[in-house]
Amino acid sequence: MKLITPILLSMESFSFHGQKELNNGTKLFGKAPHVGAEAYLHGVYPALDKNDIDFLAQRIHREIPKNLAQLYSEANGFSYFIDTFTVFGLRKNSSRDIEAVLSQPYDLLEPNTIERISGAEDDMVFFASYDCDGSLLYVRKNDERVFFCSSDSTAPIKIWSSMSEMLSVEADRIKILFDSDGVEIDSSVSTSPICSH
Repeated sequence: MKLITPILLSMESFSFHGQKELNNGTKLFGKAPHVGAEAYLHGVYPALDKNDIDFLAQRIHREIPKNLAQLYSEANGFSYFIDTFTVFGLRKNSSRDIEAVLSQPYDLLEPNTIERISGAEDDMVFFASYDCDGSLLYVRKNDERVFFCSSDSTAPIKIWSSMSEMLSVEADRIKILFDSDGVEIDSSVSTSPICSH
């Protein structure tokens, strides 16, 4: 099973609200009129090839760990439940028109350079975030685990044994916080991994 499968299956379960494939292969699932006329609940971006992954590593001046490179070989990041959970990736187009915005992930460059947590060790690659509090996920070279931390400290708050486990657990955990229309059931409940119940 691919790493992206649990998230993708959850996204596809909202296809009855509409789905769309953009020119570059980005797939959008679940129109979200409660958010905006052009909004979709979920977006998954086309896979990267080895050259793209190598270029991404050059841009952030860090090696992409194997587990993250495997994810990128399946999808160039995604947005789950309107950025509740987001995996960053490679932005190839700096245009701000609606197609360019919808068809690309948030840039992996930002959390690993400009907004990098002070004191982060060189091999840490921050690749995902939660919009409720800006908390982050990171991976490390020669380590299969995925680490969850706050936006201002790399001290692990939670650790998953693998990328596969993290994606499977988070796909299920986050989905139950939303109703069948993709509306958050209780906005007072945090959507980060350690606060929701």
